Amino acid sequence: MNFLNLFRKSPKNLIVPLDEIDFLAKNPNIHFKLWNEKSEKYYSAISPNFIPENENQKRFLPFYSHLEGVFLEIEDKNFYLAHQHLFDGQNNVWYHKGVKKENLPIFSQKLPFFPKKLKGTIAYLCNTPATHYGHWLRLVLPLLRAYEAEFGLENIDYFYVGDTKPARFVYETLQFWGILPNKIIHQPCKADKYLAFFSYWQRQNGGYGYLDVESFEYVRNKILSKINLQENCCYKPNIYIARGNVSWRKVLNEERLLKILEKYDFEYRKMDNLSIEEQAKIFYFAKNIIAPHGSALTNLIFCQKNIENKNVNVLEFFSKNHLCHTSYTLASYANTNYFWVQDDEDRNEQDTDIFFEDMNISEEYFENWIKNMLKN
Repeated sequence: MNFLNLFRKSPKNLIVPLDEIDFLAKNPNIHFKLWNEKSEKYYSAISPNFIPENENQKRFLPFYSHLEGVFLEIEDKNFYLAHQHLFDGQNNVWYHKGVKKENLPIFSQKLPFFPKKLKGTIAYLCNTPATHYGHWLRLVLPLLRAYEAEFGLENIDYFYVGDTKPARFVYETLQFWGILPNKIIHQPCKADKYLAFFSYWQRQNGGYGYLDVESFEYVRNKILSKINLQENCCYKPNIYIARGNVSWRKVLNEERLLKILEKYDFEYRKMDNLSIEEQAKIFYFAKNIIAPHGSALTNLIFCQKNIENKNVNVLEFFSKNHLCHTSYTLASYANTNYFWVQDDEDRNEQDTDIFFEDMNISEEYFENWIKNMLKN
Protein backbone atom coordinates (compact mmCIF):
# COMPACT_ATOMS: atom_id res chain seq x y z
CA MET A 1 0.00 0.00 0.00
CA ASN A 2 1.46 3.36 -1.01
CA PHE A 3 0.89 6.45 1.09
CA LEU A 4 3.81 8.70 0.30
CA ASN A 5 5.38 10.25 -2.73
CA LEU A 6 9.06 11.13 -2.74
CA PHE A 7 10.08 13.95 -5.06
CA ARG A 8 13.61 15.12 -5.71
CA LYS A 9 14.51 18.75 -6.26
CA SER A 10 16.66 18.60 -9.39
CA PRO A 11 17.05 20.41 -12.73
CA LYS A 12 14.82 17.81 -14.37
CA ASN A 13 12.30 17.67 -11.51
CA LEU A 14 12.50 13.89 -11.48
CA ILE A 15 10.03 11.72 -9.59
CA VAL A 16 11.94 9.19 -7.50
CA PRO A 17 10.13 5.82 -7.38
CA LEU A 18 9.70 4.63 -3.82
CA ASP A 19 8.24 1.46 -2.31
CA GLU A 20 7.26 3.41 0.76
CA ILE A 21 6.58 0.71 3.32
CA ASP A 22 9.68 -1.34 2.52
CA PHE A 23 11.74 1.85 2.60
CA LEU A 24 10.38 2.92 5.97
CA ALA A 25 10.80 -0.52 7.52
CA LYS A 26 14.50 -0.55 6.61
CA ASN A 27 15.23 2.87 8.10
CA PRO A 28 16.14 2.59 11.82
CA ASN A 29 15.56 6.34 12.32
CA ILE A 30 11.93 6.21 11.23
CA HIS A 31 9.08 4.65 13.17
CA PHE A 32 5.76 4.41 11.37
CA LYS A 33 2.19 3.27 11.84
CA LEU A 34 -0.39 2.68 9.10
CA TRP A 35 -3.92 4.02 9.34
CA ASN A 36 -6.93 2.59 7.52
CA GLU A 37 -10.39 3.86 8.49
CA LYS A 38 -13.44 2.94 6.41
CA SER A 39 -17.08 3.58 7.25
CA GLU A 40 -19.73 0.92 6.83
CA LYS A 41 -22.44 3.42 5.90
CA TYR A 42 -22.88 5.64 2.86
CA TYR A 43 -23.48 9.39 3.16
CA SER A 44 -25.52 11.74 1.01
CA ALA A 45 -27.24 15.09 1.55
CA ILE A 46 -29.09 14.81 -1.78
CA SER A 47 -32.35 13.06 -2.63
CA PRO A 48 -31.90 9.28 -3.16
CA ASN A 49 -33.67 9.75 -6.51
CA PHE A 50 -30.78 11.84 -7.86
CA ILE A 51 -29.42 10.63 -11.21
CA PRO A 52 -26.25 12.30 -12.56
CA GLU A 53 -26.65 13.95 -15.95
CA ASN A 54 -22.94 13.75 -16.74
CA GLU A 55 -19.60 12.51 -15.37
CA ASN A 56 -19.07 15.75 -13.46
CA GLN A 57 -22.22 15.26 -11.42
CA LYS A 58 -21.17 11.78 -10.25
CA ARG A 59 -19.36 13.54 -7.41
CA PHE A 60 -22.81 14.07 -5.81
CA LEU A 61 -23.59 10.35 -5.58
CA PRO A 62 -23.65 8.65 -2.16
CA PHE A 63 -20.16 7.98 -0.81
CA TYR A 64 -18.45 6.24 2.09
CA SER A 65 -15.66 7.55 4.28
CA HIS A 66 -12.27 5.90 3.67
CA LEU A 67 -9.01 7.35 4.96
CA GLU A 68 -5.64 5.69 4.48
CA GLY A 69 -2.47 7.14 5.90
CA VAL A 70 0.85 6.70 7.59
CA PHE A 71 2.10 8.34 10.77
CA LEU A 72 5.85 8.99 10.88
CA GLU A 73 8.13 9.60 13.84
CA ILE A 74 11.53 10.60 12.48
CA GLU A 75 14.74 10.92 14.53
CA ASP A 76 17.17 12.01 11.83
CA LYS A 77 18.86 15.39 12.13
CA ASN A 78 19.46 15.51 8.38
CA PHE A 79 15.75 16.13 7.85
CA TYR A 80 14.38 19.67 7.81
CA LEU A 81 11.16 21.61 7.14
CA ALA A 82 10.86 24.41 4.57
CA HIS A 83 8.43 25.85 2.00
CA GLN A 84 5.56 23.76 3.47
CA HIS A 85 7.50 20.53 2.93
CA LEU A 86 9.37 17.84 4.79
CA PHE A 87 12.83 17.14 3.32
CA ASP A 88 15.31 14.37 3.99
CA GLY A 89 19.10 14.67 3.90
CA GLN A 90 19.17 14.23 0.10
CA ASN A 91 16.70 17.11 -0.40
CA ASN A 92 13.93 14.70 -1.36
CA VAL A 93 10.45 16.13 -0.73
CA TRP A 94 8.12 13.88 1.28
CA TYR A 95 4.48 14.39 0.43
CA HIS A 96 1.20 12.54 0.37
CA LYS A 97 -0.06 10.28 -2.38
CA GLY A 98 -1.85 11.70 -5.39
CA VAL A 99 0.06 15.00 -5.70
CA LYS A 100 1.68 16.01 -8.99
CA LYS A 101 5.23 17.20 -8.57
CA GLU A 102 4.57 20.37 -10.59
CA ASN A 103 1.97 21.41 -8.01
CA LEU A 104 4.42 21.39 -5.12
CA PRO A 105 5.42 24.92 -4.02
CA ILE A 106 9.07 23.91 -3.74
CA PHE A 107 9.46 23.64 -7.50
CA SER A 108 9.19 27.40 -7.80
CA GLN A 109 11.37 28.26 -4.80
CA LYS A 110 14.95 27.91 -3.59
CA LEU A 111 16.03 25.64 -0.79
CA PRO A 112 16.97 27.42 2.46
CA PHE A 113 20.62 27.66 3.47
CA PHE A 114 20.28 28.06 7.22
CA PRO A 115 17.13 26.49 8.74
CA LYS A 116 16.48 27.51 12.32
CA LYS A 117 17.64 24.85 14.81
CA LEU A 118 15.11 23.84 17.45
CA LYS A 119 15.48 21.51 20.39
CA GLY A 120 12.74 18.95 20.84
CA THR A 121 9.92 17.59 18.71
CA ILE A 122 8.17 19.41 15.87
CA ALA A 123 4.97 18.35 14.08
CA TYR A 124 4.38 18.97 10.38
CA LEU A 125 1.19 21.02 10.08
CA CYS A 126 1.18 22.45 6.59
CA ASN A 127 -0.02 20.08 3.89
CA THR A 128 -1.63 23.25 2.51
CA PRO A 129 -0.77 26.96 2.98
CA ALA A 130 -1.76 28.50 6.31
CA THR A 131 -3.62 31.28 4.49
CA HIS A 132 -6.69 29.46 3.12
CA TYR A 133 -9.51 29.15 5.67
CA GLY A 134 -11.30 26.22 4.05
CA HIS A 135 -8.18 24.17 3.46
CA TRP A 136 -6.94 24.85 6.97
CA LEU A 137 -10.09 23.49 8.63
CA ARG A 138 -10.55 20.52 6.30
CA LEU A 139 -6.98 19.45 5.54
CA VAL A 140 -4.62 20.74 8.22
CA LEU A 141 -6.48 20.60 11.53
CA PRO A 142 -7.30 16.88 11.04
CA LEU A 143 -3.55 16.17 11.23
CA LEU A 144 -3.81 16.97 14.94
CA ARG A 145 -5.99 13.89 15.36
CA ALA A 146 -3.13 11.63 14.30
CA TYR A 147 -0.56 13.46 16.43
CA GLU A 148 -2.87 13.39 19.44
CA ALA A 149 -3.55 9.67 19.04
CA GLU A 150 0.00 8.53 18.28
CA PHE A 151 2.20 10.89 20.30
CA GLY A 152 0.12 13.20 22.48
CA LEU A 153 -0.13 16.91 21.73
CA GLU A 154 1.27 17.74 25.15
CA ASN A 155 4.53 16.03 24.14
CA ILE A 156 5.05 18.18 21.03
CA ASP A 157 7.25 21.24 21.41
CA TYR A 158 6.54 23.00 18.10
CA PHE A 159 4.16 22.96 15.13
CA TYR A 160 5.45 23.93 11.70
CA VAL A 161 2.84 25.79 9.58
CA GLY A 162 4.96 26.90 6.59
CA ASP A 163 7.28 29.82 5.91
CA THR A 164 4.80 32.67 5.50
CA LYS A 165 3.06 34.59 8.26
CA PRO A 166 -0.03 32.60 9.24
CA ALA A 167 -3.52 34.07 8.97
CA ARG A 168 -5.31 35.03 12.17
CA PHE A 169 -7.54 31.96 12.03
CA VAL A 170 -4.46 29.73 12.40
CA TYR A 171 -3.71 31.13 15.85
CA GLU A 172 -7.41 31.17 16.78
CA THR A 173 -8.06 27.55 15.89
CA LEU A 174 -4.87 26.15 17.41
CA GLN A 175 -5.79 27.77 20.72
CA PHE A 176 -8.84 25.47 20.83
CA TRP A 177 -6.28 22.64 21.11
CA GLY A 178 -4.25 24.54 23.71
CA ILE A 179 -1.45 25.33 21.24
CA LEU A 180 -0.08 28.78 22.02
CA PRO A 181 1.59 31.19 19.56
CA ASN A 182 5.10 30.54 20.90
CA LYS A 183 4.81 26.93 19.67
CA ILE A 184 3.87 27.91 16.11
CA ILE A 185 6.86 28.01 13.73
CA HIS A 186 6.62 29.71 10.33
CA GLN A 187 10.17 29.61 9.00
CA PRO A 188 12.56 26.89 7.72
CA CYS A 189 13.70 24.77 10.64
CA LYS A 190 15.42 21.64 11.93
CA ALA A 191 14.61 19.70 15.12
CA ASP A 192 15.63 16.60 17.08
CA LYS A 193 12.45 14.74 16.14
CA TYR A 194 9.83 15.20 13.41
CA LEU A 195 6.22 14.02 13.35
CA ALA A 196 4.31 13.81 10.08
CA PHE A 197 1.05 12.30 8.94
CA PHE A 198 0.39 11.71 5.25
CA SER A 199 -3.13 10.73 4.27
CA TYR A 200 -5.14 9.77 1.22
CA TRP A 201 -8.88 9.54 0.65
CA GLN A 202 -9.76 6.52 -1.47
CA ARG A 203 -11.27 7.55 -4.80
CA GLN A 204 -14.86 6.62 -5.67
CA ASN A 205 -17.75 7.67 -7.92
CA GLY A 206 -15.41 7.99 -10.90
CA GLY A 207 -12.30 9.35 -9.18
CA TYR A 208 -13.39 11.68 -6.36
CA GLY A 209 -11.93 11.74 -2.86
CA TYR A 210 -14.10 12.69 0.12
CA LEU A 211 -12.99 14.08 3.48
CA ASP A 212 -13.26 11.31 6.07
CA VAL A 213 -16.02 11.49 8.65
CA GLU A 214 -13.63 11.04 11.59
CA SER A 215 -11.74 14.22 10.65
CA PHE A 216 -15.04 16.08 10.23
CA GLU A 217 -16.22 15.04 13.70
CA TYR A 218 -12.83 15.69 15.29
CA VAL A 219 -12.63 19.32 14.15
CA ARG A 220 -16.33 19.98 14.70
CA ASN A 221 -16.46 18.54 18.23
CA LYS A 222 -13.27 20.22 19.41
CA ILE A 223 -14.26 23.72 18.31
CA LEU A 224 -17.96 23.53 19.26
CA SER A 225 -17.07 22.15 22.70
CA LYS A 226 -15.17 25.39 23.41
CA ILE A 227 -18.02 27.72 22.36
CA ASN A 228 -21.09 28.72 24.38
CA LEU A 229 -24.07 27.64 22.27
CA GLN A 230 -26.70 27.64 25.01
CA GLU A 231 -28.39 30.85 23.89
CA ASN A 232 -29.00 32.41 20.48
CA CYS A 233 -28.59 36.10 21.12
CA CYS A 234 -28.90 37.46 17.61
CA TYR A 235 -28.37 34.89 14.84
CA LYS A 236 -30.95 34.60 12.08
CA PRO A 237 -32.19 31.23 10.75
CA ASN A 238 -32.06 32.34 7.09
CA ILE A 239 -28.70 33.56 5.77
CA TYR A 240 -27.07 34.46 2.50
CA ILE A 241 -23.27 34.26 2.58
CA ALA A 242 -21.67 36.54 -0.01
CA ARG A 243 -18.22 36.13 -1.49
CA GLY A 244 -15.49 37.76 0.57
CA ASN A 245 -12.85 40.24 -0.41
CA VAL A 246 -11.93 38.54 -3.69
CA SER A 247 -12.19 39.46 -7.36
CA TRP A 248 -13.12 36.08 -8.82
CA ARG A 249 -16.11 33.72 -8.82
CA LYS A 250 -18.48 36.67 -8.50
CA VAL A 251 -22.27 36.37 -8.62
CA LEU A 252 -23.04 38.77 -11.45
CA ASN A 253 -26.72 39.23 -10.65
CA GLU A 254 -26.28 39.30 -6.89
CA GLU A 255 -28.07 42.65 -6.47
CA ARG A 256 -31.24 41.21 -8.02
CA LEU A 257 -30.96 38.10 -5.87
CA LEU A 258 -30.67 40.27 -2.77
CA LYS A 259 -33.90 42.05 -3.62
CA ILE A 260 -35.60 38.65 -3.67
CA LEU A 261 -34.03 37.76 -0.32
CA GLU A 262 -35.44 40.91 1.27
CA LYS A 263 -38.97 39.55 0.77
CA TYR A 264 -38.18 36.42 2.78
CA ASP A 265 -36.26 37.82 5.75
CA PHE A 266 -32.82 36.51 4.78
CA GLU A 267 -29.78 38.07 6.39
CA TYR A 268 -26.86 39.13 4.19
CA ARG A 269 -23.50 38.08 5.64
CA LYS A 270 -19.79 38.14 4.80
CA MET A 271 -17.31 36.03 6.75
CA ASP A 272 -14.31 38.32 6.21
CA ASN A 273 -12.63 39.34 9.48
CA LEU A 274 -15.04 37.39 11.67
CA SER A 275 -13.64 35.21 14.43
CA ILE A 276 -13.94 31.43 14.23
CA GLU A 277 -16.41 31.53 17.12
CA GLU A 278 -18.62 34.06 15.32
CA GLN A 279 -18.61 32.07 12.08
CA ALA A 280 -19.39 28.85 13.93
CA LYS A 281 -22.38 30.45 15.69
CA ILE A 282 -23.77 31.91 12.46
CA PHE A 283 -23.87 28.45 10.88
CA TYR A 284 -24.87 26.60 14.04
CA PHE A 285 -28.09 28.59 14.39
CA ALA A 286 -28.91 28.73 10.65
CA LYS A 287 -31.71 26.72 9.07
CA ASN A 288 -31.51 27.87 5.45
CA ILE A 289 -28.06 28.70 4.02
CA ILE A 290 -27.41 30.12 0.56
CA ALA A 291 -23.94 30.87 -0.80
CA PRO A 292 -21.76 30.78 -3.90
CA HIS A 293 -19.02 28.16 -3.81
CA GLY A 294 -16.17 29.31 -1.56
CA SER A 295 -14.30 28.84 1.72
CA ALA A 296 -17.13 30.30 3.80
CA LEU A 297 -19.12 27.11 3.26
CA THR A 298 -16.47 25.18 5.17
CA ASN A 299 -18.45 26.40 8.18
CA LEU A 300 -21.05 23.76 7.33
CA ILE A 301 -18.90 21.73 9.73
CA PHE A 302 -20.66 23.67 12.50
CA CYS A 303 -24.29 23.20 11.41
CA GLN A 304 -26.65 21.95 14.08
CA LYS A 305 -26.98 18.23 13.45
CA ASN A 306 -30.34 16.51 13.91
CA ILE A 307 -29.73 12.77 13.64
CA GLU A 308 -33.37 11.83 12.98
CA ASN A 309 -34.49 14.68 10.72
CA LYS A 310 -32.67 16.84 8.21
CA ASN A 311 -33.74 20.29 9.35
CA VAL A 312 -31.05 22.43 7.69
CA ASN A 313 -31.11 23.31 3.97
CA VAL A 314 -28.09 24.40 1.92
CA LEU A 315 -28.07 25.91 -1.58
CA GLU A 316 -24.70 26.36 -3.30
CA PHE A 317 -24.05 28.34 -6.51
CA PHE A 318 -21.63 27.19 -9.22
CA SER A 319 -20.49 28.58 -12.54
CA LYS A 320 -21.16 26.73 -15.79
CA ASN A 321 -17.82 24.92 -15.94
CA HIS A 322 -16.95 24.29 -12.30
CA LEU A 323 -18.44 21.86 -9.80
CA CYS A 324 -16.95 20.86 -6.45
CA HIS A 325 -18.10 18.25 -3.92
CA THR A 326 -16.43 19.76 -0.83
CA SER A 327 -19.57 21.40 0.57
CA TYR A 328 -21.66 18.38 -0.41
CA THR A 329 -19.35 16.21 1.72
CA LEU A 330 -19.63 18.49 4.75
CA ALA A 331 -23.40 18.85 4.30
CA SER A 332 -23.74 15.06 4.16
CA TYR A 333 -21.84 14.54 7.41
CA ALA A 334 -23.86 17.33 9.05
CA ASN A 335 -27.09 15.57 7.99
CA THR A 336 -28.46 18.54 6.04
CA ASN A 337 -30.38 18.80 2.77
CA TYR A 338 -27.97 19.91 0.05
CA PHE A 339 -28.92 21.55 -3.26
CA TRP A 340 -26.84 23.15 -5.96
CA VAL A 341 -27.54 25.31 -9.00
CA GLN A 342 -25.26 26.10 -11.94
CA ASP A 343 -25.11 28.99 -14.33
CA ASP A 344 -26.41 27.98 -17.78
CA GLU A 345 -23.97 30.19 -19.67
CA ASP A 346 -20.26 29.71 -20.29
CA ARG A 347 -18.57 32.88 -18.99
CA ASN A 348 -14.99 31.71 -19.30
CA GLU A 349 -14.38 34.11 -22.19
CA GLN A 350 -10.62 34.49 -21.85
CA ASP A 351 -9.98 30.79 -21.39
CA THR A 352 -8.80 31.26 -17.81
CA ASP A 353 -8.94 28.65 -15.06
CA ILE A 354 -12.58 27.52 -14.66
CA PHE A 355 -12.06 27.74 -10.89
CA PHE A 356 -12.24 31.56 -11.19
CA GLU A 357 -15.27 31.75 -13.51
CA ASP A 358 -18.06 34.17 -12.54
CA MET A 359 -21.70 33.10 -12.46
CA ASN A 360 -25.24 34.29 -13.04
CA ILE A 361 -27.97 32.42 -11.14
CA SER A 362 -31.53 31.82 -12.33
CA GLU A 363 -33.74 34.18 -10.33
CA GLU A 364 -36.80 32.04 -10.94
CA TYR A 365 -35.13 28.91 -9.58
CA PHE A 366 -33.71 30.94 -6.70
CA GLU A 367 -37.04 32.28 -5.52
CA ASN A 368 -38.84 28.97 -5.98
CA TRP A 369 -36.20 27.23 -3.89
CA ILE A 370 -36.65 29.75 -1.08
CA LYS A 371 -40.45 29.36 -1.13
CA ASN A 372 -40.19 25.56 -0.99
CA MET A 373 -37.70 25.59 1.87
CA LEU A 374 -39.70 28.05 3.97
CA LYS A 375 -42.83 25.91 3.60
CA ASN A 376 -41.18 23.02 5.40
